[in-house]
Formats: sequence, C-alpha cells, structure tokens
Amino acid sequence: MTLPMSQLAQQFKLDVQNILTIGDQQLVAAKDEDWEAVEKLEKERQTLVLRAFDKTLDQQLTEFARLSIGEIQSKELKLKTLTEKAQTSTREQLQKLQTGDKATKAYKQFL
Repeated sequence: MTLPMSQLAQQFKLDVQNILTIGDQQLVAAKDEDWEAVEKLEKERQTLVLRAFDKTLDQQLTEFARLSIGEIQSKELKLKTLTEKAQTSTREQLQKLQTGDKATKAYKQFL
C-alpha cells in the first residue's frame, strides 16, 4: 500500500512545477527581448528555488529532484544563451552607432 504524499512533498512538486513554468515564461520573454519581464520573473523563480531546495528531501523525492534540477539547468542554459546573444547584438549596434557618429563628426569638419 502506497502512503499518501506528505504536504512537504506536494509543496515541493508544486514549487518545482512553478519554477519550470516561470523558466518557460522567461524564455518567451527573452525571445521577445522583454528583459524587464525576464528580470521580474527571475526574482519570482529564485524565491521558489530557495524555498524548494532549502530543505532535506524525502528519499522518494530525490529522483524527482534530480530530474527537475536537470530540466531547470537546461532552461537556465537556454536563457543564458539568449541573453548573451542579445548582449552581443546590443554591443554591435552600439559600435555601429559610435562609428556612424565619428563619421558624421569627421564629415562635418570638412564642410
């Protein structure tokens, strides 16, 4: 006979599901370049991560936790990649603007 899950286990699973859902929302926001939303969601996600993983887990939950951590890390890696691409793109755009500004100033000197 299987014993019903403890409230702690139920809360843990709910927290993990919410962490994963927020991770998906962060990826969508990052793809839309909505970095304010990504930051806001990260604060919510971190609160859940700290709550979910700050306690000793029941033996029955360790495999679920291991798999969940793998999925959480996968989403974090995807988010990091999107963030790095956006930073590179922004840096390149800034360099083009600075180069254009220098060219405009140099051109104006010859007028």
